[in-house]
Amino acid sequence: MTRRPWSLTAAVAVAVSMLAASPATADDAPVPDPVATTAPAPEPTLPTTAPTTTPTVPQGDGGAVDDGGEVTLPNPGAPSARHARVLVFGDSFSSTRRYSVKGTQSRPKAWWAHVAEAAGIPASVVMVSAEGGSGLLARGFGSTLVPCSGTTFGDRLGDVAATEPDVVIVEVGRNDVRRCRGGARVVATAAERRAAAQSYFVALARAVDRQGIARSRVYVMTPWGSSDGAGKVATSTLYEALAKARGFTWITLPSLVRRETIDAIHPNAAGATTLGAWVVRSSDLATMIGSRAAQHAPVPSHAKVLCTGVSACRAAKTSTRGHERVTRRIWGAAPRTSTHYAAFRLSQGVRSAPVLTSTTPRTWRTAALKERAAAQVAQPQRGDIAWWLSAPAGVGATSRGHLAVVESVAHNNSWVVVTELTSRGTFRSVRYAGTSYPRAFLRFTRTDGGPRGLVTGLSAKKGLLAVRGRAVDTDAETKGVRIRVHVTQGSRSWTRTATRTRLGFYHRFSLPGLKRGTATVKVRALDAPGTRGSDRTLRTARLTVR
Repeated sequence: MTRRPWSLTAAVAVAVSMLAASPATADDAPVPDPVATTAPAPEPTLPTTAPTTTPTVPQGDGGAVDDGGEVTLPNPGAPSARHARVLVFGDSFSSTRRYSVKGTQSRPKAWWAHVAEAAGIPASVVMVSAEGGSGLLARGFGSTLVPCSGTTFGDRLGDVAATEPDVVIVEVGRNDVRRCRGGARVVATAAERRAAAQSYFVALARAVDRQGIARSRVYVMTPWGSSDGAGKVATSTLYEALAKARGFTWITLPSLVRRETIDAIHPNAAGATTLGAWVVRSSDLATMIGSRAAQHAPVPSHAKVLCTGVSACRAAKTSTRGHERVTRRIWGAAPRTSTHYAAFRLSQGVRSAPVLTSTTPRTWRTAALKERAAAQVAQPQRGDIAWWLSAPAGVGATSRGHLAVVESVAHNNSWVVVTELTSRGTFRSVRYAGTSYPRAFLRFTRTDGGPRGLVTGLSAKKGLLAVRGRAVDTDAETKGVRIRVHVTQGSRSWTRTATRTRLGFYHRFSLPGLKRGTATVKVRALDAPGTRGSDRTLRTARLTVR
């Protein structure tokens, strides 16, 4: 590509206007989100004018370049012909207001500075377009540090044409749990996040295509601190799917632990070092930069199998907890599957809330959250369930996803050791890190041993009530659960109790005298006699009797 002297004048406005006016291409087609639970909203249109934010210059201790700014850092003398031209789009994780090239008392050494040094180039030649508080939805703090007064990532896409990079890094996501409305930051909906992400990645693809930058040289990642694990999983899972669909390279990153952050969000000096090391280990970015964007390199999975098979794992002092002897279904999951092993472990000892509406690893996470059986956490601990949207190598078909049980965790989250079952039913212990690191961790709710369940269908007509659902007695699953209904209509009431069923139930109750109109129905699951726990109300509803 032809190099021109650096200029961030009218070129930015022209480039962004061209992006907005571009003809439709195949990249305009929406990408299905494999874990989305909300229908996508119409794609928003990117701004057609350049942002008016004036870059501010950090004083005293330098930045990504000495005269760099918060939004864009024009420094025509920085990247030389000897080094790859690297452009980093980011938020406050990358901002030169918060981080610097060499590290000072007030501004730690930036994660991208560590990556540059690992690639063999001076960190001072890295070009940074970052703004605190900015995201794909939310505008950043701008030069005035006022919320929602700055730019979004889409507003800064003109920097691709203005800087002519060889490699582009997009560090994004932490601020996309919120959006701006009337100058205030409010919680963003899943549909809003998805629409903004679809629009941005389409526009980013157009921008790099025009510059002749191979899409595989665009690296996308979502770093995260130790707080809001649910937000991290929701954001990174969506962005990974959309980025990969456009041909960009995704970098998988664990969440930073609390002691490596300033405020449970932003990395401190140790956290920035860790983050830089994770980026290098989980991608070929250092090779790409070091070769002046001439070549990719194989990226190892960083998965290490510690033992395979029941006998070998016993010899290695890794217990199966007797799972190999269990042949019955657990929570509906078939034996010799990763879901069965996860359900088995969770149903031992102190009982956990069950997953009732899914038996496949890929959809288990969504079901567990919807049923409020578990919460997503940023920092895993022993006994949590590790989840992958796509199964790691050696487990089985990637499209089915995967589950495993966490046995130990690195002090800084960089790896986890799990026990698991492969798609062939083989028990093994594996240490996962780097590209093979789990995409989410689920911490299940403990129960008192009583029944848990949900009602999926409830209907009534004259003299008859039908109820459908699923229920499990968490400390007596093999005994089944009895369902009791209490119906009230005016001054009359009926109570009926069904026979025991295991997991799924469908009961029809005769209620002589039930008339057309409205009635109130309470559905309860009865705790098995002689076991821990108590009866549990599954649903109370008013319904129309036809």
